[in-house]
Amino acid sequence: MHLVALLALAIPTADPVRIDLAGPRKAVAEIAVGDDEITVRLSMLPVRAFDAATNDEISGEMARELAFRALARHYAEGKDVGIHVVGDVTFQSKLVGDRFQYAMRVPRAGISPLQGAEEPAGGRLVKPAAFRGKLFTAKQDHLDTLAALVRLAPKAKSETLLALLDLLEREVKADKLLTDNTERPEVLDALGVVRTRLQARADALKKFARAELTPPFDEYLTANPLLMEVGGAIVVELGANRRALVGISKTILNSDTSEEILRAETVCKLKARAALIAERDGSEITYLKQVKDRIEIVKEGDAEKATSVSELTRIGTEKIKGIARGANVVGRWRSADGKIFYLAVGVHLDAKGEPVR
Repeated sequence: MHLVALLALAIPTADPVRIDLAGPRKAVAEIAVGDDEITVRLSMLPVRAFDAATNDEISGEMARELAFRALARHYAEGKDVGIHVVGDVTFQSKLVGDRFQYAMRVPRAGISPLQGAEEPAGGRLVKPAAFRGKLFTAKQDHLDTLAALVRLAPKAKSETLLALLDLLEREVKADKLLTDNTERPEVLDALGVVRTRLQARADALKKFARAELTPPFDEYLTANPLLMEVGGAIVVELGANRRALVGISKTILNSDTSEEILRAETVCKLKARAALIAERDGSEITYLKQVKDRIEIVKEGDAEKATSVSELTRIGTEKIKGIARGANVVGRWRSADGKIFYLAVGVHLDAKGEPVR
């Protein structure tokens, strides 16, 4: 199915199309299809579980997700097809009276159907399971709240997020709309997975200061705090068609001036990228693997015997050099006393070894 065929599923109309998502948030979306862009306006009951600032931020995250689901439902019109959206721009997100209002614009040319098992890189994917059937329930609402909390990870300390998880757990246990035989245990299990991950992150970062880590690379880094301290390279297997590469370096800070920080940043960026290229004896390459919802260190096997990242990933050295040059900064931190500056670069690769977002 091509873009033209997908757009034919929803004929542009002068009046907005109303999508009633219902559920605990009583969410309602209006979709206006113009010549060049589509406007999605969503109204819902706000989150009330946390402090005012967090409630607003979580409400905004949840409203954005619901807006995408409404857009996908509109274009699918009962068909088993998801959508891929690029170029969305939020232009309103605020509490108005007792309702949270959210609006975004999406270029019509930025919407395309999902085709086959291959997932496009970048943008927003909305699969049929996210908007089909009776998923807008109390259970789904709590899972959406949890997902929104996880997306706050780059902005909040792990301890803060752990405290927010406690508040959410209290609400889940008290929610009479959840069934005790399946729904409540499922939500509590999901909370437990996130809590374990955040606690591991908090424990790993205790020996460092000023840590700024980008998800999902933060999980790869905190899975092995020793590597965060000594530097080196990480190869992460994320399934049959995806892997991640991370290079870590460090340098001593002679002062805390802006000039010295700039020097450290420049030097470490070069050294971190070099960690992905240089031939090693294996001791400085850490091999990780995604197991269900966890990232685990692989202790045994050929991975520990690899002499370079290119050997471990079965990608040629020349290609690895190009990948290393294109790797972005995904983390910065300092030693507890602030005297050592660390930097990490990272990139995700597809099955062919091509970088993806």
